[in-house]
Amino acid sequence: MRIHVTREEFNKLIDDLMKRVASPVDQALKIAELTLDQVDQVVLMGAGTRVPRVQEELQKFIGGLVLAPPTEYSTTLIAIQLCFSKELGRFLNTDEAIAMGALFQAAHLSKGFKVKPFGVEELVIFPVQVNFVSKQKQENGEVIEKPITRQVFQLKSKYPTTKKTITFTSYTDDFSFDLSYSGLKHFNEQQIKEFDSLVSHLNKVSISGVAKALEEKYKPEQTEFVGVKVAFQMDLSGILRIEKAEALALVLAGRDGGGANGLLSSITKTITGFFSSKTEEGEPTESDDKKEEDAVETKNGTSTDATKEKSTIPEVSKVTLKIKQMYTTAHLMSKQDVAGAKKILEQFEKRERHARERAAAENELEGYAFEVSQLLEEEEYVKHSTEEERNKLIELVKSIRNWLEDETSPDTKTSEFTKRHVALQTLLRPIKKRVEEVKTLGPALNNLESMLNSSRIMVKMGGDDEKSLFNKV
Repeated sequence: MRIHVTREEFNKLIDDLMKRVASPVDQALKIAELTLDQVDQVVLMGAGTRVPRVQEELQKFIGGLVLAPPTEYSTTLIAIQLCFSKELGRFLNTDEAIAMGALFQAAHLSKGFKVKPFGVEELVIFPVQVNFVSKQKQENGEVIEKPITRQVFQLKSKYPTTKKTITFTSYTDDFSFDLSYSGLKHFNEQQIKEFDSLVSHLNKVSISGVAKALEEKYKPEQTEFVGVKVAFQMDLSGILRIEKAEALALVLAGRDGGGANGLLSSITKTITGFFSSKTEEGEPTESDDKKEEDAVETKNGTSTDATKEKSTIPEVSKVTLKIKQMYTTAHLMSKQDVAGAKKILEQFEKRERHARERAAAENELEGYAFEVSQLLEEEEYVKHSTEEERNKLIELVKSIRNWLEDETSPDTKTSEFTKRHVALQTLLRPIKKRVEEVKTLGPALNNLESMLNSSRIMVKMGGDDEKSLFNKV
């Protein structure tokens, strides 16, 4: 159905939407903490921005001249606006720019092309925070729980990022923490409402294996437990990933009394301070695994006895822990769901395969029927076939064509097409064989005659003693 709509009618239809046109621009400026006078160009990127009325509203917002009917303009007003107005940028083919940008970025990310550096940095607009409960054990055995919130990725920080780690020092057993968005004041109320429960709860992360590591791997007389380190990373797509979780402990080999004990205690405090350093529990830090090893070596480089130093330097022992993420706002498929989905896909694939086979069989039958009708008109096929054979083929071709046009349907089985194709091939085969034999008979007779002539010459030469290749003995 087609309905003719004039420009005036269209503008009336979208009139109520025009009040919201400038909102995305205004919001972008607030997030960037910029004002319009700090913006050099306003470039439109396709889609609805091609509508003249939308461009008009945007031009009003950025301070253009289209602010009132021409009759209301004064010379002074126009002069002032000429100094401060901005025009919409139309110098760029935005569709082409998007395609070329994607092309260069793909080439930059690929290992198969050598291109100039094409760095693309995104800014985090959905800050992520970690919520957990710190459990501090007092001297009297009482455990004080304190809710703590730590922001991992702040607003307008760049990604993809290096790994950021949070060390949980108060847990000696399996524990969990929550991830949620934070600091979303730069979004309007409607947008925050659309986030729904994501604002309060993104997902729940459980860390298991802590108690088992303490029991099996770490012995109190030889190790000092530091805490659990969890590494976070935001990838190129802006997706938050938990890379790994490790239980950390200092292995204090050769713990004995004497003067070494004072040195060892100093070393232990230094290394422990490296992990908990002047930060509270859960404070995010940049991850650098190499840094930990270097720090241990640096702090322990004061001993003059190499053998003694080797036996007393505490090493950092790591045990990988299990991570389980539970997404409360998204449906993650169970094994049964995955199995059911696979069955559905297999059924789709089976139907698609049968459809392809049926279409191929139908096309082959139709094409072969046309080919046979053409061959029967050729002189050599008429010459090497009987009238009865030709009549049978003509009747079969005619019946196949009628069947294809009138009786077939999407439910017709592939075997029906194949059966008629084979019947047509069977009738044509003897005629085709005769034609091919005639084509090959002439060259074959010539080859035979040539061989017979050569044989006669060789026999004649064999009977002549003077021309014989062999001498009689």
